[in-house]
Amino acid sequence: MELKEGEREMEKRFQQFLTAMYIITTFVWIGFMVVVVILAGAFIALSIISEETVQRFLQLGDVQAAIHFYGINLEISPQLIEQATFSKETFLMLFGMMWVYTFIGGIIVFFIRKLLKSLKAGAIFTVKNSRFIEWIGYSFIVLSLLITTIQALMAYSFDKMFHLTASLQQSEAIQGVSYEFIGIHWSLLFGGIILWIIGRIFKYGAFLQQEYDATV
Repeated sequence: MELKEGEREMEKRFQQFLTAMYIITTFVWIGFMVVVVILAGAFIALSIISEETVQRFLQLGDVQAAIHFYGINLEISPQLIEQATFSKETFLMLFGMMWVYTFIGGIIVFFIRKLLKSLKAGAIFTVKNSRFIEWIGYSFIVLSLLITTIQALMAYSFDKMFHLTASLQQSEAIQGVSYEFIGIHWSLLFGGIILWIIGRIFKYGAFLQQEYDATV
């Protein structure tokens, strides 16, 4: 009897945990979708606005800019901002890549949310859950191939816009800058592969569950 009461208490706590995580992932997913819409709107607006309009805005002198990169916060001086040159093609590509990056993040959270909902319903080793986990793994693998390109493109965009490399070379602080646009984020890649393997294990577990139910 005490064992059954302990099991019920554990089940209750597990359900509370799943409910809390489901609520959190719902808000996170909504946040991702809002950012996706904002980036899409910015992409459309940027494709309509002329480069001359942006250039005049930058030369007003009331613009502040900073670069946050790997924990470093670089504040751009007003002189560099006034001398900035805007390239629509580069920033359209940047916003497009950021949109894809954010959209994939939203897909990951969406499938996590679907998985939590299924677990709340008491379904664990099911083919549907295995597919959710596999798609999360696929998404991580795609991100591992894109994240280096996005980060390099972001740094390249701001470099060309504010002439950062030229300014540093004139000060003789550096000799040159190179960009790595193609690379693999190995942590995300291995994480995606592990999730894919877990998804396959869930699929096999669902097969064994079906075999067991058929023999009972």
